[in-house]
Amino acid sequence: MTNKQYPNFIDRENIFSDKEKIAKVETFLSFEKNKSEKIAENELFIRKVLKLPLKKATGSKKICFCLMNPSKADKQNSDDTVNIVLKFVEKLMKEVNSQFENIGEVVVVNLFPTYETRSTFLGTVIEGLQKTNKLDHLLCSNQTEIMKEAKNSEWIILGWGNCPENLCVNLHKCETNKILATLYKVQNGSSIYVFEDKKNEGLTRKKQPRHPRRLHTDTSIISEIKIKKNKQDNDKIATYEIEF
Repeated sequence: MTNKQYPNFIDRENIFSDKEKIAKVETFLSFEKNKSEKIAENELFIRKVLKLPLKKATGSKKICFCLMNPSKADKQNSDDTVNIVLKFVEKLMKEVNSQFENIGEVVVVNLFPTYETRSTFLGTVIEGLQKTNKLDHLLCSNQTEIMKEAKNSEWIILGWGNCPENLCVNLHKCETNKILATLYKVQNGSSIYVFEDKKNEGLTRKKQPRHPRRLHTDTSIISEIKIKKNKQDNDKIATYEIEF
């Protein structure tokens, strides 16, 4: 398969990716359409942050995208989703009187930091991490990175989509709630958005921000949102939701 290249307006020499291999991950099987695929030991990679500086940037402000999980993009190569995001950034910057004209860097973080192109296999990857007792620490450190990047970004665009098939719904709900809790704290200093287009509103029927690959890229726009904290009963964990 041919590797995807970053667009020419990205400063490819100064891309930052913290991609790393996780050693000694159990071998396990993934199932899709009655076919099995063995994922071998020591082949699982993670990426918590991808930073893409712009060539000839006229400003130093950051725009941060929070998606589901890495597919293939790293320091050398891009992927379809990241290129869709970058095309959208270019579109935003070219708008008349654009508030986004001072973007100097695009940052990509994810709900889950594990590399997996096929969303239906993500649950199996997560299950494998649970068996090795690595998951809790990994998700905690990932949330720390999300918080750091959110605090340093002028604009934050959410696009993780619905919970993939075979991924634990409660785990997905827990991680999204953690991100929304972080954004609730920073929303007075940053503008937060979700994707939409002429056929799709900003949230799915399951009230999740739409993934950029689920939109018509030529007509996609962003809508600003706020994070609402729900009333908390006694010792229950506070929950958060997106409102327009």
